[in-house]
Amino acid sequence: MKAIGTKKTAAKPKRVTLESLVKKGLEIKNRELQKAEIFVESLGGIVVVEELPYQVINEALELDETDEMMIYESVIEPNLKDKSLQDSLGCESPDDIVRILLKPGEVAALSKEIIKLSGYGSNSVRKVKDDLKN
Repeated sequence: MKAIGTKKTAAKPKRVTLESLVKKGLEIKNRELQKAEIFVESLGGIVVVEELPYQVINEALELDETDEMMIYESVIEPNLKDKSLQDSLGCESPDDIVRILLKPGEVAALSKEIIKLSGYGSNSVRKVKDDLKN
């Protein structure tokens, strides 16, 4: 029998407490990094990427080749850091492997997916009220 007049309502978010921060902080500190499978057209297949920790993203943002370095650090399958792969393709620097294997548009698109996986550009933070009342 179908219920009439039921409507899902969003639960009101709870306030963050010191206790919940400690608990959540320990969970985050000890969790495994998220992974995602992404199809890359020019490679004709799927690569596995892993979210990047805060420190790696900050270091990459200081470089001219930000997208390339994020991809280099994030792709775990296949292993872009494999020395024999890099040597066979004549790579002089780590980010060369990314420029050799991917088209420029794929570099930008893959980097964007890695950034989303790492928590940037998502809807994970949003305003609850327009004005906070004291």
